[in-house]
Amino acid sequence: MSSLRMMRAALLLVGLLCPLAAQTQDPQKSEENRRFIVFIHAGGDPGGQAQRVAVALGRAGFVVRRPDNERDRVGGPGIDYFNAQDAAGAARAARIVDATLSRSPPVQPRFQSATKNPSGYLGVWLF
Repeated sequence: MSSLRMMRAALLLVGLLCPLAAQTQDPQKSEENRRFIVFIHAGGDPGGQAQRVAVALGRAGFVVRRPDNERDRVGGPGIDYFNAQDAAGAARAARIVDATLSRSPPVQPRFQSATKNPSGYLGVWLF
């Protein structure tokens, strides 16, 4: 094989592997995210926001359930978590939701002690 062909092959291989390396170094796409099951409550979803959020969370490794049309009429938008050890995952999900929707004010993680859900369940309330 000529040196020019070897150089092209090496550049092609580097070009293919660089996106994979960048993807694995993304702190929001951690193995830890895979343990979370996310329920998106879209509240009627004007503008397709739930779909964009679902895709972004899925790309970050979260397991995302199909959005429903529920709305939090008391607390408004936020990321609900039900076990203290899930606080960091809820914070990561909140950052992804905020980055995806450019919300102001940003959604906040909020601990829910009145409702008992298994560890790893997160409720994303868009409205």
